[in-house]
Amino acid sequence: MRRKLRVLALLLLFLLTVISPVYLRNVVLGISTPVVEITPNVVSEKADYRISFTISKDLYVGDVITIIFPSDTKIPCSSCNPWIEKTNLKVNDFVCTNDGKGNTAEGAVEIYTPISIKADSNVTVFISRNSGIRNPSTEGEYSLKVMTGKEHDPIISMPYKIGKSSISRPKVELDNYLAGKEASYTITFNSGSVYKLIKGVDTISLSFPEGTEVPNIIKSSYILVNGKSSLEVVGYTFGRKVEFVVPEDITPASEVKVEFLLQAGIKNPKKTGTYKLFAWTNMDPFTVESFPYTIIDSAAVSTSLVIDPPTPDGENGWYKSSPVVSLVAHSAVEDKVNTYYKIDEGNFSEYLSPITLPEGHHLLSYYSELSQYSLVELVKSKEFKVDATPPLLTVTEPQSDITVSKTNFVLRGNVQDSNNVRLFVNDKQGTLSNNGDFVFETHLVVGENLFNISAIDEAGNLVKIERKVVLSTVVPKITALGPANWQQIVEPTVLVSGKVDVPSDVTINGEAVEVDDTGYFKSELDLGNLSGGIFTIKIVATSKESGLKSEQFISIIYSPKPKETVVKLSIGSEIAFVGEQAITLDSPPIIKNGRTLLPIRAIVEALGGSIAWYETERKVTITLKDRAIELWIGKPQAKVNGVLKWIDETNHKVMPEIINGRTMLPLRFISEQLGAKVDWDNATKTITITYPVP
Repeated sequence: MRRKLRVLALLLLFLLTVISPVYLRNVVLGISTPVVEITPNVVSEKADYRISFTISKDLYVGDVITIIFPSDTKIPCSSCNPWIEKTNLKVNDFVCTNDGKGNTAEGAVEIYTPISIKADSNVTVFISRNSGIRNPSTEGEYSLKVMTGKEHDPIISMPYKIGKSSISRPKVELDNYLAGKEASYTITFNSGSVYKLIKGVDTISLSFPEGTEVPNIIKSSYILVNGKSSLEVVGYTFGRKVEFVVPEDITPASEVKVEFLLQAGIKNPKKTGTYKLFAWTNMDPFTVESFPYTIIDSAAVSTSLVIDPPTPDGENGWYKSSPVVSLVAHSAVEDKVNTYYKIDEGNFSEYLSPITLPEGHHLLSYYSELSQYSLVELVKSKEFKVDATPPLLTVTEPQSDITVSKTNFVLRGNVQDSNNVRLFVNDKQGTLSNNGDFVFETHLVVGENLFNISAIDEAGNLVKIERKVVLSTVVPKITALGPANWQQIVEPTVLVSGKVDVPSDVTINGEAVEVDDTGYFKSELDLGNLSGGIFTIKIVATSKESGLKSEQFISIIYSPKPKETVVKLSIGSEIAFVGEQAITLDSPPIIKNGRTLLPIRAIVEALGGSIAWYETERKVTITLKDRAIELWIGKPQAKVNGVLKWIDETNHKVMPEIINGRTMLPLRFISEQLGAKVDWDNATKTITITYPVP
């Protein structure tokens, strides 16, 4: 029984781990909750629908996706023509290859996928507004349903909202509130939250209240939208409606400022009282009533401005030509009206003739008064920004057109201006320091390089300078004369030589070398600090004319001769020589049993090795590079790299001994096992040790 249960458990584990987890998900999960995006989400409008969800079963080309819309959504199909043009339908950004099918009774649209889509993949269905589908006519929150030919249970989407789009309530300001008088009107509102107004296409409409006199013809330059002249005045109704084309793109829910200049000729109603106008756009067609404004008795006094040019002729609200301002006083009485003004700080002066504003950032303040009626207008003001002088641009490097020899190039110069100024080099914006200096680094191409340097201030004043820089194309050719590639070198120096075909600067491994008039160069490289192996020599030649470089690499095999150490000792002498340097031994060498014994430490260390004494084992260990020798006091055998050997094959009496408190070791055995050569001069009783063996 236990065996059967174990088999069943293993089978269940196989099903859970081997069978596709995606299959299990398909069985359990189905389509994910769809997310719906609608543009515009305005009642009764034709709209683009974008529906995104994830499927749990594969879809193949031609499989159906069904969208079931909520009630009151208008599906533009009938029993006579149920088809929706395929070009208005997309699946994952692929245009459908078959027309969709609408069902007005069920409020459904069937879409046939133009591509295959794997399970667990995202699906985005797009239905263009050109298909004719209209949003419900009632504001509210809605959901639609989605199913496919492979997953038949309709899945309810996340809710989406349908509402109305309109501009915000306009605010109206006049420069003259006198009844029956000409006035400039400023109307401010926010555009609708859904639609973008397109420059040169969309329009704004205003309907003035009864009693307002609106000329039959108004120049578009007398109507400003966000400070720019409207593009076209396109329509009137009964002399009080004005429709005009916007001069710039206006994003949804952004502030819009419409100004009717005094030159537009609009006159206030002749009756005093509270008035409201109406505003709308072609994309937000619901008329919106303004906040109220009041027209006052004609005995009052006011002042308006007439400016030439009427709008800033520069950028960012700046005048590039000095504006001339006329102050026009308004009053219904015959008595003289006195008008006063001042520019910036100081005292007011009586206005007698048009004012020309000087360069700079200025505030013009003004008012009028009727002394007889003790009527004094509140002081009004208008800001002016005037800059008629272009920036002062100087290019210091190069000061004229030049020919250069290097690809890296730097333009330098300076810009001076009282206004914020921007620098451009070939339409690429540069950076200015606090004192106006600029540095522009670039790479030249072979031949002519044209640089258009321009400076433009905030007002739009522009100055340009052009420079032409020519890059030469000469590239040096290197002919290496020695050493040969992959040549074996045993000496610690090697001579590198070669020739270049044009006047050039030459470096070998980064070090400059002299080049004679024929182009010949040479340099002796020191290899003494290298341990050996493959060594690469890099020759770089830089043309003196063009600055262009060429490189050549030579690989050599450096096999240096091993460094030789010679030690000389004499029997009975405590003085030994390592090369020419004398050292003192702990005890002089002796001859015993026909073999030389001596305290070996000084010799081993002179050869670069080390020696250690182990008291408990009475053992000496000598190490030099990859060789290790172990010797024991009183034993005729030693270990060399772990292998047991006789110290002297012919004389087993030769062994380490302690004589007069000194550990004396057999010299020849140790030296030869460390890789050294031992020579004996019987006449002088002198021993010569050469390491390594020559």
